[in-house]
Amino acid sequence: MKTIISLIAYISSIFFPIELEEKMRNFKDKVYSARLLQLFGSCGINFRCERTIRLWHAHHITIGDNVHVFRSSILAVHKNAATNNLGSIKIGNNVTIGEGSHITAAQQIIIGDNVLMGRRCTITDNSHGESSALDMSIAPSKRNLVSKGAVVIGNNVWLGDNVVVLPGVHIGDGSIIGASSVVTRSTPPHSVCVGNPARISKIIE
Repeated sequence: MKTIISLIAYISSIFFPIELEEKMRNFKDKVYSARLLQLFGSCGINFRCERTIRLWHAHHITIGDNVHVFRSSILAVHKNAATNNLGSIKIGNNVTIGEGSHITAAQQIIIGDNVLMGRRCTITDNSHGESSALDMSIAPSKRNLVSKGAVVIGNNVWLGDNVVVLPGVHIGDGSIIGASSVVTRSTPPHSVCVGNPARISKIIE
């Protein structure tokens, strides 16, 4: 079996070299990205999205220039039970959203310019229900979405892999959030934060 697989791989490499396969993948991603443009509230130049992502209420999402969204990500806008209105997501210029990331807004999420997000990051301004006995008696999937405050990610911020940013958090410009950190409180500019819950390990002067 190994010999057959090796032979097929060799033959395919002659007729379909890896370089050609990569060019075809890039071409398909460009076509896919162009198809998505009409769905957003607005979208700047050089938008690139790898196949495939999932969108909810994309007309409430605005995107700046030179934004790259890696595959399997989710950008979701939901209705806020308190206001009965849809939330919004605003993404600035030169932003990279890592593979498998999840951005979900029932109020507002703002991502500044030059933000780099690693893989599987989660940014959310909402939760399923309130912390009340009534809501606890309802299945989580059936509870109304509520928001405890907008989320703002400043300019030039780097979020490592698996970072979680929770409702009401403002991350200051130029900050670094270490991999797998859970940010429950706002952070000042130029801070390095790590842990669960994330704590400031240093301020870069």
